Amino acid sequence: MRATIRNPPVHQGMTLIELLIVLVIVALLAGVAWPAFTTAVRKSRRADGTAALAQVMQLQERWRANNSSFGASLSDIGAPATSKSGYYSLSMPGTIDNSQYTALATAVSGSSQADDTPCAVLAVKVESGRISYGTVDSGGAIVTAGDTCWPK
Repeated sequence: MRATIRNPPVHQGMTLIELLIVLVIVALLAGVAWPAFTTAVRKSRRADGTAALAQVMQLQERWRANNSSFGASLSDIGAPATSKSGYYSLSMPGTIDNSQYTALATAVSGSSQADDTPCAVLAVKVESGRISYGTVDSGGAIVTAGDTCWPK
């Protein structure tokens, strides 16, 4: 009778070290990709604020065509208090008369859009027919020079 030689069993699968290496690689990729992803999402959500301000501007122009001055409040002109997707709340602070108004779209606090620090408050200022697009700085002043928050 012949003796049969058995091959040792073949193990299939991953070792713990291989699994840890894969996890480290995934963690590094996620650490690089996540901030870029959230920045891109916030930038795309700014369109909600800019569209809401464009709507306010259109409603103000309609109001002004039929009245001697711009509308004094959002409700006067029929504008909503929040943007369509709800990422921004709208307001019209400051002086509103027959030649000027300012409209703001402020990121709703508690949302991830509020973390869009340089662009958390988008602004449109209409003054004697001239339109300025910008943001609001920490002191409450509208900044329009070199603004990167509005699409070009």
